[in-house]
Amino acid sequence: MDRWPLSLTQESYSTRLRGLDERPVNVTLALGLDDPPSELIEQHLRAICSREPLLRASLDLAEPATLTIHDRPRVPLSVTDGLDPAVVGEQVQHDTQHVFAAGEPLWRAHLLRTADRTTTLSLNFHHLVFDGVSRGLFLRSLASAAHANSANSAAPYAEFAHWQRERFTADGEDMRFWRDYLKGWAHNQHVPLGFAKNLDQPLDNSCRHHAVRLAGVATWQVLRWGRRHGVSLFMQVLAALSVALGEATEAPENLVRATFHGRPSGFERTIGCFGQDVTLRLPTHQVALADALASTRHAWDELGDHKFTPYRCVRQAAGGSALPFRPVIVTLNSFSTPTAASAFGEEAAVLDVPEFLPEEGLHLQLSQTPQALTLECSYHPVRFASQDIEQFLQRIMSILQEPHR
Repeated sequence: MDRWPLSLTQESYSTRLRGLDERPVNVTLALGLDDPPSELIEQHLRAICSREPLLRASLDLAEPATLTIHDRPRVPLSVTDGLDPAVVGEQVQHDTQHVFAAGEPLWRAHLLRTADRTTTLSLNFHHLVFDGVSRGLFLRSLASAAHANSANSAAPYAEFAHWQRERFTADGEDMRFWRDYLKGWAHNQHVPLGFAKNLDQPLDNSCRHHAVRLAGVATWQVLRWGRRHGVSLFMQVLAALSVALGEATEAPENLVRATFHGRPSGFERTIGCFGQDVTLRLPTHQVALADALASTRHAWDELGDHKFTPYRCVRQAAGGSALPFRPVIVTLNSFSTPTAASAFGEEAAVLDVPEFLPEEGLHLQLSQTPQALTLECSYHPVRFASQDIEQFLQRIMSILQEPHR
């Protein structure tokens, strides 16, 4: 049994197990399977746990909090048989809301079978041990027993935690950069969206979800335009968001957060908690998408390797908003996911599971599959009307398509 210190990134999520915050903070993976035996699934998951230390971890809340890495893998697999097919999706969604407790494994697997043996495997991981990139790494391990049982050559996550604490010190270069970059702005600077309401009312944990989808030829056109300009889909959407924010706020610049999935060299194949929100001073002008792309790329590139700074360090460098209410924050996350994968020696469907994230303001998430782009938004109904959210999302999608009209 080993004890690992938390990384600075993990510390931001550890409060979700301290009883201070009852909101779940999980990463979900759901697969449609052709009814493999539950014993095979458990054996395969046990092999993956044996090679992945964080999947053998539990959180010890004694000060300072640490991760206990258990020698023997524990596979928290439950099986539910005879389900009505109509309730499977509801159960998968319910699984995403699990709040993990200290001392228990920081992931869960739930095998759901209907009466006709249609099988779904729901996997939920606490953000302490998993992120969006880890989802792809885990899928590869599911592909074959040989891969699951192979030796783990990836750098241990404990080395990343050590690297963070060595680099991001209170008087280090990164903290000085962020103090100068924000120039007195709060890390949670209010985004003055014209359609926000009830700004002086407290927020509860209720959260609603809305999505718009682009499919077919329109998706191909957006992706081709990005390739022609040498940018990722994330950068395209960030540029479109900058135009939409310019229209909604009439401000030349806004502070937003963008989820950064980058990893330091050597940790590209390590399962763990790396993704974090990067605070960005985003130019928000009402211009054509190509012009917005140029200013957005420049703003993003200006951050350089400071994008690796944990958000909690940026918060310390900048200070918080002086507003008497929780300000409106706009966050953007973007990732691609396959619609099919190999798991347990068979072909599996990767299922779409909406993730409800109660943030201070608007949490935007763009997911890409080979056939479609989906822009989702989690928001507080106290602060936003559903029709305004729909119009805002539709406007972002419209801006993405403007070069093709």
